[in-house]
Amino acid sequence: MAEFVLVIFGFILLWRQRNIRQEFAELEKRNAARTDALRRELQELRHKIVGAAAGLVAAPSVVTTLRASPVPELHHRAAVHLVDDMASAARPVTILPAPSAPEAQARKIGGIDT
Repeated sequence: MAEFVLVIFGFILLWRQRNIRQEFAELEKRNAARTDALRRELQELRHKIVGAAAGLVAAPSVVTTLRASPVPELHHRAAVHLVDDMASAARPVTILPAPSAPEAQARKIGGIDT
């Protein structure tokens, strides 16, 4: 009886494997068709771009300049503060010079600060 169950189980596994292979083959076909369509569309767009670029080069270049009408100045009520008038926000900081290389090496013994 156990052999019969194992044989049935084996046939079920083989059937599932066959179905998965068929689905995979179908996906490969769809992917190939989609890739071909995208490649054709890309080539078509490249031809359009080359044609447009050739048309721009062949067309005479006409540049017209438009004179802009003078824009009236707007007066804003913005307050202008000079730097000298502002209070100091931070205390002055003194920067100490970095120790020279021999001092820094002398203070380290075996990579440990002494």
